[in-house]
Amino acid sequence: KANKLVTEFDILGKKTKARVLHFDRVPKELMVPYAAKDALLTYRIGEKQHFRAVAETGGLMPLLQNERELTRTVYEMERVGVRVDLPFCRRAAEFERGHRNDLTQEFARLTGRHFVDSAKTFEPFFETSRLLKTPKGAPSYAAESLEAYGPSPIGEVIAGIRDAKSKADYYNGFLFHADDKGIVHANFNQHQARTGRFSSSGPNLQNLTKQEDDDLKEEFVVRRAFIPRPGYFFAMLDYDQVEYRLMMEYAQCKDLIAKVLGG
Repeated sequence: KANKLVTEFDILGKKTKARVLHFDRVPKELMVPYAAKDALLTYRIGEKQHFRAVAETGGLMPLLQNERELTRTVYEMERVGVRVDLPFCRRAAEFERGHRNDLTQEFARLTGRHFVDSAKTFEPFFETSRLLKTPKGAPSYAAESLEAYGPSPIGEVIAGIRDAKSKADYYNGFLFHADDKGIVHANFNQHQARTGRFSSSGPNLQNLTKQEDDDLKEEFVVRRAFIPRPGYFFAMLDYDQVEYRLMMEYAQCKDLIAKVLGG
């Protein structure tokens, strides 16, 4: 950073810039001591975790072995990546930008105000007593609060503007992160979330907008941006209610398992 070995990129729809740090441009005599220190620290942490797993009477060793195998799988997922339909993403991003602009104009027509996604802008047009509250007790204008509020032309426009922006951000993210072959190599973060769950970044492929029923009749559906490589196809394995099924299996509830499985 001190030598400005950084390239910044704008991503459409994002306020913050994407930053690439060019470690490859740092002189070797400066980089090697840092690399050696990092390697030694990583080794010592891994060694400590290994011995703890071996000594733990609760049986942490199988968990450790599972995580090691999972690391290899995650690396392979990142390396292979997923193919996106670049022309589709460009058309879809342009469509959503246009749709958002149309709704922004509709908001101005209904309210006489320029659209700013803030409580201060929205407050005059809602009965705040009917809105859900934030943790601090203020009226909430989040999606679930506007939905609970009931039919409201302004609320519908606000939801539509947010939805269009969200979808445009997805498409722009795919376009930004795709390589010259249209492959997106997202990061799957094994230990970043505090809950122990996976997270995804660069771009986030784990929290894509889920469109169902009538939405699937539209031309631009976010998940249609992903296409299989030539000679391959997509298949979905449904792990519906897998946590409950495993819980019943461990509890030896054979009769209940049979009822759930319909047998």
